[in-house]
Amino acid sequence: MPDNDLKGSQREQLNKLLARDIRTEFRVIPVLKNVIYEPLVLGGAVKLHLLAVVIGIVGGGILFDVPGVLLAIPTMVVFKVFVSSTARQLKAYGLA
Repeated sequence: MPDNDLKGSQREQLNKLLARDIRTEFRVIPVLKNVIYEPLVLGGAVKLHLLAVVIGIVGGGILFDVPGVLLAIPTMVVFKVFVSSTARQLKAYGLA
């Protein structure tokens, strides 16, 4: 193992560097997931605008923490279907 060749101070520096990299990855990966993956992939799959998905995810996270983030897109889709079907019904009756 290459760790056996290192002196104590070098090993400590390497451990600090690895710990910093791991902490950075745990901060960067969720941000990339929330900013790139969810809006582009999930927003495209449910036909929602990119900005609406980002605002929905951030708003859900602020209001309801983790459950809010998880349920933001399904809630937005239900709301979108409700509004579009209501608008369609109003047009059918000549009210809109």
